[in-house]
Amino acid sequence: MASASDSFERAASVLGANWTVVSGSWTVAASRANQVTAGGSFRSANYTATGPATNNYYSAASMRSDGPARGAGVRVRGSSTAQTDYRYVGYGGDSFYLSYLSAGTETILATGGTCTSSTLYYILLSASGSAISASVNGASDAT
Repeated sequence: MASASDSFERAASVLGANWTVVSGSWTVAASRANQVTAGGSFRSANYTATGPATNNYYSAASMRSDGPARGAGVRVRGSSTAQTDYRYVGYGGDSFYLSYLSAGTETILATGGTCTSSTLYYILLSASGSAISASVNGASDAT
């Protein structure tokens, strides 16, 4: 599977040249990306430096959600123009959710384990053929 990465280990700034902001306002601070726009809708930024060669790839991140009103996660098979993708998002004080977003409308496909507020997790969302699967800290969590 193809992969690309960004550790965000740089001075506080905007996301950088390898990113395209789809919605929201984003900054980099303390070696992490932060979405800082208030409101109750999806915000996303796409890593666009290296596009996947096929539809079989994964997206992974170390993430932390500060509470149920602000989720953090990863996405695969996304379109920046149609707001269509698969997402795996954790909401602190709630759970992780595997969902499909089509033209801005979300369908929850599976509910994963508990997401504790302000806890650092390593999450991975994999797309291989017709299978979409997610893991937290190396353990399978949702398919």
